[in-house]
Amino acid sequence: MKFPSCSSSAGFRYGCETVAGNTRGWADQSHGGKLWPWRSLPRQILLLGSELVVEPLAHRIWPEPEHVSNVIESGGAGWSQALTNLLIVWVFAAFGEELSYRGYLLARAAEVLGRSNLAYWAAMIVVSVLFGFGHYYKGPSGVLDSTYSGLVLGTAYVLSGCNLWTPILTHGIADTVAVFVVFMGWAH
Repeated sequence: MKFPSCSSSAGFRYGCETVAGNTRGWADQSHGGKLWPWRSLPRQILLLGSELVVEPLAHRIWPEPEHVSNVIESGGAGWSQALTNLLIVWVFAAFGEELSYRGYLLARAAEVLGRSNLAYWAAMIVVSVLFGFGHYYKGPSGVLDSTYSGLVLGTAYVLSGCNLWTPILTHGIADTVAVFVVFMGWAH
């Protein structure tokens, strides 16, 4: 597995270069001109694993409810509010968090650890834990759920050859589903 060079001193620039496609992406990972059939697998694992495994386990350990962001929580206020919330989660969560955590922190940590395959996997685990604690406002079960999300997003990022579009789209789609569920009144 070949990883992109992380030699630039500006992480934001590196993250933007990754988004712009200056590193290996899905097109470079094709087999006979076909994209890998599991390209949507990270989204499915993120959504199903969180709902069916992580949240029930976390709520057994910490019975208090997970606190959700006010942005997602206020989604039932109407179409205008829902569209505003979608803009906020795509800009700050999907792009902002992924540029920060995967595009910058993971790349820098892997660089410090020697940029080997093991370095990328170790960096992904450490950054996923930091990602979880970055969501401390959600309470203990939210930290656990966010750490799990970080592991899925980080794994998708590493397996895609450090293509930042993979976790950005996965994160954005997962948050879009959350906003939609609240908007429709289906949230518990």
